[in-house]
This record gives sequence, structure tokens and C-alpha cells, in this order.
Amino acid sequence: MSNTVYIYALCEPTVDRAVRYVGKTVDLTHRYNSHISDALSRFAAVAEYPRSRWIRKLLADGKAPLCEVLEISDSASWREAERAWIVWFRKNSVKPCLNITDGGEGVHRDHSGKRFGGVIVQHRAPDDVKFYVCRCDCGRLLRVSASNILYRQGPCDACVSRFSSGGVNQGQRFSRLVAIALEERRRGKAMGRCLCDCGSTLVVQASNLKCGGTKSCGCLRSERIGNLRRKHERG
Repeated sequence: MSNTVYIYALCEPTVDRAVRYVGKTVDLTHRYNSHISDALSRFAAVAEYPRSRWIRKLLADGKAPLCEVLEISDSASWREAERAWIVWFRKNSVKPCLNITDGGEGVHRDHSGKRFGGVIVQHRAPDDVKFYVCRCDCGRLLRVSASNILYRQGPCDACVSRFSSGGVNQGQRFSRLVAIALEERRRGKAMGRCLCDCGSTLVVQASNLKCGGTKSCGCLRSERIGNLRRKHERG
């Protein structure tokens, strides 16, 4: 058989050897080691794939996944073989199969209409099925890789830049003010909408909240002036 391709499974290191992931490779040792490296990576998005989180948990417990060859295929037929094994283990494995694609060329499940973080998937990218066209809550369209869409938590990069928190978190209290929302940056300054204890709302620079320059909507100053006036009148 020319151009040998292995369809393999990563299994639980237990008696039942439950299959958790199905893949293909031409070099079993190299592919197994790359799974371990991916799980331990601190920066790559692949470190947050379901299989990587599972492997990382095993390693933390002093264990490691088992690797078993399911089928020996070739370059002409491995796609169909991999898809068939993934389908089978999704239905029959005693534990959830962690593949996020259907196999073959890595074609991902269609998530059109679903929300992930601050974006809603519109449709697959017409020029590349490995990407989705998504619409941010701000209205902008952006491309997100199918591999990363499951782990997206925030809006588009433009929103992240425009609505940067400046270190102020929603729900955080600053004297009489509670930050309730982020506002669009003004002249490069991070802004926060706050609710005052008196019930008024106002938009404040994040830096003024953090340094204590703004403590209320103005009611605190009014109360202090009123107290001084009454004290002066009594005196």
C-alpha cells in the first residue's frame, strides 16, 4: 500500500480504553508527541481544544492517553475512513468523543445562527469552509476560523479597542459609583457608565474612577456643601 495513512484513536488509560479522539497521521510517534505539546502550550489556541484540555487533565493526574491504530489506509481513502470512525465513536463510545470536526478535510459542523461571545455566526466563508463569517454586536462582519469559534468569548477587535475597560470591571464599586457598562473611548480615554447610589447615571473616565477623582454623580459634593452651610448657620 503506497502512502500509508494511519487512522488512530486516543483512549482513556483505563481498563475500558474509552476512545476520546480520532485522527489521522503518517507518523504515529510524531503525532502523539504533538498532541502532548499542544496540551501543554500556553499560547496556542489549540491548547483550549477539548482534546487538549482532556490530555492536560490526564497529565496533571500523572497519566497519559493511549494511542491505538484503528485502520491502516492510504492517501486516496483516509478521509472516508476517518469520517466513518468519528461517526461510529460519537454514537458508541462510552465517553464523549472530543473531535470538533467531522474529519476528512477538517470540515467543521455548521454553527450558522449560533452566538459565541460577542458575535453571531452568519454563514461559512464562501472562499474557505474552515472559516465563518460572523457579525459582531456592533454590526461589523469578521472572519473567525472554525477551529477557534467554539472558544470565542469577546466581540470584534475593533470593539475591544473602542471599549477597552482601562482596568475597570463591570460591577466594580468606586465610593458611591458602581460601573455598569463600558462606553466608547473618547479621545483615547477608556470610559465607564456608572450608577450612583442616589439613582443617577453618568459616564466617567476610567482613570478618574481608579484614582478617586470621581466618587459620585455630584451628590456627594452637594451634601458636603449643605453640611458646611448648616454648620456655619448654627455657629
